[in-house]
Amino acid sequence: MTLPPSKSGETDRDTVAALRLVHQLQQALRQSDRAQLVYCLKQLVVLRAPMGDQWQALAHLAAQNGELSLAREAIDLFVEASGNSPLAQYQKAALLEQSGALRDAYDVMRTLPDNAPDPAANAFSRGTAALFLGEIGEARRRLEIATRRRQESGAAWLSLAMSANLADEPELAQTIIGAE
Repeated sequence: MTLPPSKSGETDRDTVAALRLVHQLQQALRQSDRAQLVYCLKQLVVLRAPMGDQWQALAHLAAQNGELSLAREAIDLFVEASGNSPLAQYQKAALLEQSGALRDAYDVMRTLPDNAPDPAANAFSRGTAALFLGEIGEARRRLEIATRRRQESGAAWLSLAMSANLADEPELAQTIIGAE
């Protein structure tokens, strides 16, 4: 975190507060002090501290500590800091999915271009999210793309198998078996 000078050339008060909070957060991590860790994260979010890409790690830290609302706020600050980049949006969707917010993750994924972060990963992520949400047609379409683009992906093949009744689709079963 860098200290941007204020108009008068002095260090901004909020930035100094953020630096103190980062120091306290580091101490809380070393001491495994969950309450202090959560407090520091909350205060950094309130300050909208200039954490840049570090917001992603802070969002994961919040999620790991069961603070899902706080994790969402931090990941939103990460997306904002990235200029709303598709890759940051993809990372947000991943955090939402890992946090159990499948519908929200899927809704974010649907706004992304098909190549974010790359076509195979996008198709797999969208396909598995659709599968877990019961949108089988969309899941199947996306997972077929994922397996074509990354034939070595066992996870994609497994998800594709879960999207179908293989007893009713012997050709698909043979394709999956052939892919090993």
